[in-house]
Amino acid sequence: GIRLIRTEQTNLGDLCAKAFREIGNADIGLVNGGGIRSDLKKGEITFNDLLSVFPYENSLAVVEVSGQVIKDALEMALSKYPDENGGFFQVSGIRFRVNKSIPSSVIKAEDGSFVKVDGEYRVYNLEVYNKKEKIYEVLKLDSMYTVASIDFLVLNGGDGMSMFKDAKKLECNDLLGVEVLEKYIKENLNGKVDKSFEKALELINFTEEFETFHKVTYVVNGEVVREIYVRDGGNGSAPNIPSKEGYYAYWNHNGKNIKSDLIISNYYVKRGINGWSGNVLRYVYIG
Repeated sequence: GIRLIRTEQTNLGDLCAKAFREIGNADIGLVNGGGIRSDLKKGEITFNDLLSVFPYENSLAVVEVSGQVIKDALEMALSKYPDENGGFFQVSGIRFRVNKSIPSSVIKAEDGSFVKVDGEYRVYNLEVYNKKEKIYEVLKLDSMYTVASIDFLVLNGGDGMSMFKDAKKLECNDLLGVEVLEKYIKENLNGKVDKSFEKALELINFTEEFETFHKVTYVVNGEVVREIYVRDGGNGSAPNIPSKEGYYAYWNHNGKNIKSDLIISNYYVKRGINGWSGNVLRYVYIG
């Protein structure tokens, strides 16, 4: 039968990828579907059950790479879609969309390793989870991110992932995949895989075409503090504006019904002793 974990996101894939991301303390977790070898049945979980999921002697590796490398890796992982592919990624800490109406334009060497993308990318709207703000933000191709995975992929170029060859190694230890999963369930989930893993998360979304989204950039005091994608006609999600004594804080756009890429900046209005009469603004001073 069809092995779904090699063609689409699954709840077990979510569990495994999140285990690597959290135990590796990384921005993103990536696990190849071909490395996940068995299901986990409902009920008591033993170490042998986990070993059946991760039987290979691949160990945890954390690397730092650019957003462009991550985009290339995701494109490579989808190069055989809709056919089964052991290199299909189960992910955590990142979400994106895939236009399945266009063929893959990944160029590979004779040994199957990634060379380049010679055309349009199928992946789009890539967003990385900001743990502090608890919101997904636009992946920046020239920014650096940490990725937790197995050494087979990010150190040894397994499944053709040659784009990681120059990655900065942050952590490489002897913690095997099965031990990562065991540690995560014991320490982070208090020994129980709860209902949050009952269904697959919507991190990989396949579309029939490129859907219309707009990039909304929030600027506070001249500094970009948040970039997000908003569906056409949708609403943004503004961060907090730092308070300024004696001033009111505002945005120069309400962030609603967005129809184009947009930069939204903050501004301050000075509180005037005689500036307000009830709710009617009589005069203001721009700070």
